[in-house]
Amino acid sequence: MKVTLRPIFLGVFVFWIFFPFLSIVIWSIAAGWRFPDLLPEEYSMRGYAVSFDPNGDIVRGVITSTLIALIVGVIATAIGSAAGRAIAMYSFKMKRAFQFLVLAPLIVPGLAVTMGIQILFINNRPSRSVY
Repeated sequence: MKVTLRPIFLGVFVFWIFFPFLSIVIWSIAAGWRFPDLLPEEYSMRGYAVSFDPNGDIVRGVITSTLIALIVGVIATAIGSAAGRAIAMYSFKMKRAFQFLVLAPLIVPGLAVTMGIQILFINNRPSRSVY
C-alpha cells in the first residue's frame, strides 16, 4: 500500500498560508482583545459599519484611489507601449540611453526611491506650501 504525502503537504501548506489571516479576521470583529486572553471577550461590527458607511470618508477615499490608479495605469501603459515599440522597431541616436531611462524604474527598487522622495518632502515641506 503506497501512501502519498502530497495531500499532507498540501494541507500543511494551506494551513501555513491562511492561518495568520485568521487572527486578522478575529481582530476585525473584536471590540477589545487583551494579551492573556485566547479569544476576545467582546465582539463588535463597528469597524465594518464605519468602513462601509456610504457617507463616510473611507468609501470616498477608496473610490478616489481607484480612479487615480486606473488613470495612472492607462497613462503608464500607453507611454510604456510606445517606448517599447520605439526601442524594438526603430534605430535612432541615443537608443541605449533611452532604453536605460525606460528600464531605470525596474533597476532601482521602489522602496529606495520612496525613501528618497520622503527625505525630499521632509526637507522641502511641500505640504505646508499648499495652504
